[in-house]
Order: sequence, then C-alpha cells, then structure tokens
Amino acid sequence: MDKRFYQIPKLPLKKALLFAVAASPLLAFFLWDRMISLAQPSGEIIREAQVAASSDDAYHDPDSWPEYSHTDSDFGVFAGNPGSSGEATFGGWRWTGLGIPAGALISKAYVEFNQQEWGYLISTSLAFEDTASPSSFSPNSTPFHRWGDKTNFVINWTWPKQIPDSWIQTPSLTAGIQELVDKHGSIEEVVLLESGATVEPEQYHSWTSYDLNPSLAAKLHITYTTSAPGSDTTPPNRYDGEPLGLLPSGTTQADVSLTTSKDAICKYDTIPGTSYAVMPNVFANTNATKHSFTLSNLGNGLSYNFYVRCQDNAGNSNPDDYVISFQTLPECSPPNTGDWEVTQSCILNTTVTPPTHVIVKDSANLIIQKVGVLNINLSNLIIEKGGEVIVEEGGSIF
Repeated sequence: MDKRFYQIPKLPLKKALLFAVAASPLLAFFLWDRMISLAQPSGEIIREAQVAASSDDAYHDPDSWPEYSHTDSDFGVFAGNPGSSGEATFGGWRWTGLGIPAGALISKAYVEFNQQEWGYLISTSLAFEDTASPSSFSPNSTPFHRWGDKTNFVINWTWPKQIPDSWIQTPSLTAGIQELVDKHGSIEEVVLLESGATVEPEQYHSWTSYDLNPSLAAKLHITYTTSAPGSDTTPPNRYDGEPLGLLPSGTTQADVSLTTSKDAICKYDTIPGTSYAVMPNVFANTNATKHSFTLSNLGNGLSYNFYVRCQDNAGNSNPDDYVISFQTLPECSPPNTGDWEVTQSCILNTTVTPPTHVIVKDSANLIIQKVGVLNINLSNLIIEKGGEVIVEEGGSIF
C-alpha cells in the first residue's frame, strides 16, 4: 500500500490523535501533545517539539546563587553567569516523542528560545547530552552534571538580543543531532545543554521556561530524510556554515567552512543563483564531508556573502544556494561636534574625547577594546534601553 505524509500547518497540538483515510493516496496525520510530525517518505520529514513538562527545563549554578531549579516561574531558565562569583550557570532542555529513525540524514536542526527580559549580550556554548534516552532533570541530575557527558558537537554562540518575548533561534544544531543518530540509532528524546562557563559574573540573560509560560517554552525543530535502499538521487545536505554574524574589528583572515551529509565537492560564488556547473570557485579543502577555504585581506566594517552549492559522488548537485554571510565590526567614528549617537555596534580601540554626549541606542553595543579609552563625564554617557557599553580587558572609561 502506498503511504504518503503531508505537511499540516497550524493544527492545534492536542492529545494523541491518529487519523488515517484508506484511499489512494493514503493520507496519515500524526499529532502528539506539544509535538507535531510532518512527513513525506523519500522526502523531507519534519519534527517539531516543545518542552512539555516542568522538569524538562532547568538551570544549575553549582557553587552560588541561583543554585538549581526546574520550577522557576519568575526568571525562567538562566543563561550565562547571574551569580556574583564562582562557576557559571548551566541550562538544559528536554524534548520527547521525536521518533527519528536509525540511519536518518539530518538536514536541519535548531532550537527557538523565548527571550525573557533584556539581559546582557554574552557568548555561551551549546551541546547535546550524549545518550539515546536522556531523563528529566532533578537536583541529582542537573544540566551541570550532564555537561560532562556532552556530545563531541559543541557550538559557541552570541545570542542576537532583541526585545523581551522575542523568539531567538540558535545556530544550526544539525551536526549534533546527526552525531546522536549515528552513534545511538533511533532517537526518541534529546537534551540540549547550555554552558556559561566563559561568562563574567553578573552577566546573564534568561529564557522563558515551561513553568513561567508553557506556550513560550523552548521549541526544537528537526528536518531529516530517509532513502530507499540502492538509490541515491538526493543532493548532499549542507549545514554548519561558518563564520556567521559579526567578526571583531581588526580581523584580517577567516576560514570559510561548511559540512555536508555525504562526501561531495563544494563550490562557491559571490553572485547568487549561479548553477553548480558554472561556479568558478572550488573550496580549497573538499571532496569529503568537511569543506573549507581561507579568506584573507578582510577589512573593517565590510560584509561578505558566499553562495555555496555541492555535488556528491553520484552526480547530484544542489539546485539552490546555501549562504554563508558575515561582516567585520567597524571601528567607532565619533563626530567632531555635537552628540555622538551610537546606532550600530562598533569597536573603540583608541582614546576618544566626545564633544558632548554619547548616546548608545537600542540594540547597539559600544565595545571599548584593549587600549581603547572613552574620556567622558559619566553624566554625559546615556545608554538607552537595549543598548550596552562593553569594556573589555585593557579598555577604560574616565
């Protein structure tokens, strides 16, 4: 009997429901509580799940406040280092009922967190717990305890701060889910962990937890494919492109890289929509699953976009672009007269005496780096809600 699965957008996530119509084609719709599965065999299969229990998200600072909790209905799940000293906070989230089969090829995976309050712009690390069936959290089995049993996959990210209640998407977690499938076979549950080990004390933000608002609890998105035995007509999946986002001012060289789901040769162009056959540039290191080339002579305040397509050993090439996009932070350029309004993030690495006020606008960061000095009366420094002044080691304000 021919079975086909179709995407059902915006259906209510009610209790377990199985509805099937024995017709041609046979339609089947599967819904689980707080989890939806959308599928079409031999095509992309989508899994979307949301944290569905109080003990399925938690945080733990092992040596100071805020200690451990999976029932925090005030702050949610802390990220970073909210305590005044000692070790940082570790967060964790668990999703269940995923039904990912052994041998699945993961083409996309990411998590969406709901931003709670404003918080600080910080960098943390994400990894999965390296087990096929992770349990719920408890005081004796916290995110901190589980960090020692994390996947080889670890990714560092700086969260793109927005206004409270915004949904924040993580970088690609595809390689982490693929590692779990390759090592453990079929996957029903996964746990994502977040470490704030490199964050300075009292620098943190928080994510909405299940206990704070179940409808805003963390969401997991996974897309994968399965192939019929003996056939290969699918182009390689591409993921984990780097670098992404903002690079520090003064960066002159970067390694551009990505991963594919199978051995392939990857090419790139700076013009979108170029077919694989006529793309002029081949990655310097390719013909495997890891692909990279080195880009030199980067300039401050510039944007870089590379459009990537790959072809596997069976001759299947990508029909669409995979975009790797990044930019270098510009150096700050204060005016000679009047107020200095900082409307976009910039690096200050010289001594500057502003003529009047310095106004750091919403979502902008004034980063005082190394030997940078901002010579100003603090009463003339205005930081609007959502803006930040970050003084790195060696920088100063006086």
